[in-house]
Amino acid sequence: MNSAVWGGGSWQHKTGWNGTAWRIQRSQPIVRKADRNVVGKTGTTNDVKDTWFSGYVSGLVTTAWVGFDNLERALGSSTMNENLDSSEQEISGVEAGAKTALPMWIEFMETAVQDVPTEPFDVPPDLVSARIDMATGKLSRNSDYTTRFEYFLPGTAPTEYAEEGSSSSNIFDDEDSTF
Repeated sequence: MNSAVWGGGSWQHKTGWNGTAWRIQRSQPIVRKADRNVVGKTGTTNDVKDTWFSGYVSGLVTTAWVGFDNLERALGSSTMNENLDSSEQEISGVEAGAKTALPMWIEFMETAVQDVPTEPFDVPPDLVSARIDMATGKLSRNSDYTTRFEYFLPGTAPTEYAEEGSSSSNIFDDEDSTF
């Protein structure tokens, strides 16, 4: 499972092109079968009161939601921040859709997809594909692990090619990155 948005994942931890749903790749084989396309998106409200993961495979769409009926409660542990106004000192912890809702979604899908046939997604006819250099986001002439195919609306694909050999050592080098 990969991100459809540049900057998903952690460049420093070598998951820069992977979305937060990369955990699906580590799930049970029934969910991540090589011929099963899995798509999804995590979500977390700004005040960390709700998290969710919505995802689908061919023939099945599901959402896992984590939250409280009481809107005064935030998810996870909370801590006091002395730098905030006294009425707003409590801030929420580290909960997010990828940490709370995604594992629940994966567990559900392990059972739910057992009888769902694996079918490839149809690519919409108005999209074009291009081989992209993962380090630069530019077009690539290489066909190794430093590249991948991405889909674009007509006229939005990169037009410049990455320099030959520029990707082999710095594909995930984000030390100076602004991400």
